[in-house]
Amino acid sequence: MRKKILGFSVLAFFFTFVTFFACVSAEASNVNLTIINNTGYQIYHVFVSSPASNAWGNDMLRSDQILRNGDQFVVSVPNGSRWDIRLIDEDGDSYTKWNWGSTTGSGPFRATFTLNDID
Repeated sequence: MRKKILGFSVLAFFFTFVTFFACVSAEASNVNLTIINNTGYQIYHVFVSSPASNAWGNDMLRSDQILRNGDQFVVSVPNGSRWDIRLIDEDGDSYTKWNWGSTTGSGPFRATFTLNDID
């Protein structure tokens, strides 16, 4: 009986240790993506998702936040990935970069949006 309890305690400690470092590694594997608005318009919504995803997910800008022309916005994204990035301006126009980024993991990552990126 004592071996099982001791074995369980060691096993529980091991899994806790592994889980903790997996979480730390996951956070460390994120990089900053700087989104630069050079569209000439104010941006009210920013979405970043995986190219494999069928949905955009949550708006990265807070509801009271506006990305003015010439401003930049930084989001944390998985390192070594590519991203689909969409901005929505004050008129409801969307600007999209598909499958953007790098799989090399080197940065800095900067995505500059202009009128050429309008959908």
